[in-house]
Amino acid sequence: MSDDEARSRLFDKGFCVGEFIAYPLRNVLVCGDRTIQLENKAMDVLKDLAMRADQVVDRKGILDRVWRDRVVVDEVLSRAVNLLRSAFGDDAHNPTYIATIHGLEES
Repeated sequence: MSDDEARSRLFDKGFCVGEFIAYPLRNVLVCGDRTIQLENKAMDVLKDLAMRADQVVDRKGILDRVWRDRVVVDEVLSRAVNLLRSAFGDDAHNPTYIATIHGLEES
């Protein structure tokens, strides 16, 4: 098992994002007494971002890791991020949880 696979299994058990607890195997975010159901791919994107919280991640990398060998358009990632922002009550212009950095060269 690779380091990434081992780390992914740890994150599957749950992880914190601010005051939220994410449970990837159940596709839910919990904050106090609120439980927010997420779509599978939105949770996969959240988990991918959380596993790389100390890094700037590029769009292509997320698409490759989350959608693997499927051919998808960039809008699927944009939709997943919008669903996450909505669940967190986050503002794209003044983000607390997910920041988009425009103008970076993708590798």
